[in-house]
Amino acid sequence: MMFAYSLGLGQGTSNMAEARALLYGLKWCVSRGYDKVWGETNSLLLVKCINGEWRTPWRLDKLIQEAQQIVESHGFIINHCFREANKLTDILASRIYSVDAIHEFNSFSDLPREVRGLINTDR
Repeated sequence: MMFAYSLGLGQGTSNMAEARALLYGLKWCVSRGYDKVWGETNSLLLVKCINGEWRTPWRLDKLIQEAQQIVESHGFIINHCFREANKLTDILASRIYSVDAIHEFNSFSDLPREVRGLINTDR
């Protein structure tokens, strides 16, 4: 585990939350100088819009354009994964209701207990 986070995103749709969270992760990778990034999201809408396969809903246009610019200029790859393969993110996302700000986890031991358990199960 390199890095995980929960974002308090306030009001909005689930697609808006997914886009903001993905964009945060992309910016984090850029700020750390990573040049080989493979991102996964369980939002097929985001993947298809970022990869230019689907038309972007107007509410997400600004976020998607920013994500596209980062992905294209840095050669990042964004793929879809099913929700069942993304349980860690679901747990961290469920924590946003109790978090007003950004909560970053920089080591395995910083992660919530249930997330550490899932990582250990995946090993």
